[in-house]
Parts: sequence; structure tokens; C-alpha cells
Amino acid sequence: MNEEQLTKIIQLLEETLKWTKFEGIQKVKSTLETLLTNDVEKVIYQNSDGRTSREIAVSVGSSHSTITRYWKRWATYGIVEEVKSQGGSRYKRVFSLPDFGIDIPDLEKQTNLSVNTPEPRSLSENGE
Repeated sequence: MNEEQLTKIIQLLEETLKWTKFEGIQKVKSTLETLLTNDVEKVIYQNSDGRTSREIAVSVGSSHSTITRYWKRWATYGIVEEVKSQGGSRYKRVFSLPDFGIDIPDLEKQTNLSVNTPEPRSLSENGE
């Protein structure tokens, strides 16, 4: 093969890669949206960055066994990878939610709003 033929092959491969990435992005986003159905799951997933299941559990008010169940389920879909550590296994997310336009909820704000902020009362309930 001469230099011109190699250049043409490289250009075609780069074009193919571009379209493959585009298609893959759509599939990954769809998979993430299907598997992460609520705010807690999104936070657990995004925090799966090598932290222990206990650390994540404390941050979302869950149990470490619940976290490991999520990890095992998500591993079957390829959105987390197992990472061996001293204390056993942890899992690390493969994708970052913001990269796919998926917001990471602030559970602390939601908890504070629902627990610390009383419901608005009507004027009649205030005795006015």
C-alpha cells in the first residue's frame, strides 16, 4: 500500500469511528435513563467512583447491602466495573451522568426541604 491509500483508509476509519461514537452515546444515555429511575439511584451511581458501599450508603441514607445489589445489577449491564480492594470489591461507574446531560440531584437539599420546611398553610389555618 502506498501513502495515499493509507491516508484514505485512516480517513474512512475516523469517519466510521465518529458515527459509531454518536450511535453509542445515544444507546448509553438511554440505558442510563432506563436503569437509573429515581434520584437516589442517580446519586448512588454517580458516587460509585471507588468509594465503599458503606460510604455511599451513609450519603444517601441507605444500607450497604442495597448499594452492592445496585452495583451487581448495573455490572450486568456494563455501566459499572468491579475494582478489587483490600476489603473486598467495590464498583466504579463507567460513565459520568453530566456527560450525557443527566443531572445529579442534590439529595441533601431535597431532604432539607421536605424535612425542615413546613408546608405552606392557608390563611384560615393561620387563624386569620
